[in-house]
Amino acid sequence: MLKNSFYSILSIFPSDDNNDVLKGDTGVFTARIKLNEQHPVYQGHFPGNPVVPGVCQVQMIKEIFSEVIHKEVSLVNSDNIKFLTIIVPEKYPVLAIRISIKKQMEERWDVSGTIANDDILFLKFKGIFREQ
Repeated sequence: MLKNSFYSILSIFPSDDNNDVLKGDTGVFTARIKLNEQHPVYQGHFPGNPVVPGVCQVQMIKEIFSEVIHKEVSLVNSDNIKFLTIIVPEKYPVLAIRISIKKQMEERWDVSGTIANDDILFLKFKGIFREQ
């Protein structure tokens, strides 16, 4: 788990006009997070030139999605992950993670997401999660 060590959640809010983050089995929301620039992972990834590892970006999407539905989840399949720009934590300490979710069937969810900072898009993600 990376939450509260690698990053902290500043806010989670709906990305549409209603007040609910999740309406039944669908929802679109945005989480604002702050990276911990002093986290030990940056000592090895990479010394003197720290960047957020791709696996950590996917894990942040997983953890924030889990936070929204109030259930633990695991990644079943991802048919599309695109790392578009390197995230340098000192340059981009605050990020927006936008996630669209739709319940596919019992205990399975389609999840699409992006990680961005203003107009800079770092990650595009599409996958299926399963409730544990």
